[in-house]
Amino acid sequence: LSANHVFIILAMVFIFAGLIIWLCPKPKMLESTAWGAAAMAGLKAGVFTNLSDISASWKLDRCFEPNMQQDKRDEHLEHWKTALKRAKSDI
Repeated sequence: LSANHVFIILAMVFIFAGLIIWLCPKPKMLESTAWGAAAMAGLKAGVFTNLSDISASWKLDRCFEPNMQQDKRDEHLEHWKTALKRAKSDI
């Protein structure tokens, strides 16, 4: 990817992050895919006795809360929809 593509992708991520309307928890364990695979292997090997044991190991790092005004969110969402239509028209 070129620097321009990376910038555009990051800009879209930040805009989209502001559009969330629900709490977004961030776990302390960032490697959740690897942890999930290891936890399932641990369950099969007897390290964990059930899914509740695995769930008990989950720890919250922080929780992101929406703080954008609804009218601003609606405006960004309309721009997002327009950008998606333009992107699809190039395919």
